[in-house]
Amino acid sequence: MNKVTIRPAITTVTKNTIQSKEEVFQNDILRPILKLQHDLICSFFNNYLLERKLNFDQLSTIKKKDTINSIFNQDNKFKIELKGIIIGLLNLEEYEQYLLLKKDLNKRIYTMSKERIISTLI
Repeated sequence: MNKVTIRPAITTVTKNTIQSKEEVFQNDILRPILKLQHDLICSFFNNYLLERKLNFDQLSTIKKKDTINSIFNQDNKFKIELKGIIIGLLNLEEYEQYLLLKKDLNKRIYTMSKERIISTLI
């Protein structure tokens, strides 16, 4: 099975005639992968909270956001594993493109993943 064919379509993204390579990669490749992996990303985050015995449900909305931001800012192991959940679904050509734009695309992966977690769990 082709990795690209299992990705859901994202119809809400507006195509601009002027887009950077990073924006095109984000909208055409990363967003569908994040949508496909949404449940896994949320489960991965919940398991992270369990392993660290963080009582997330007892926190206020502000504290929940602060906790999520803190995890994304401070825990590199968490971010590396999360990134693996995403880039593992790239095909070889996409991976080669990813390597050329790695620094910026990693930031986009983390930002979009964090937004998904916040919108789902808060």
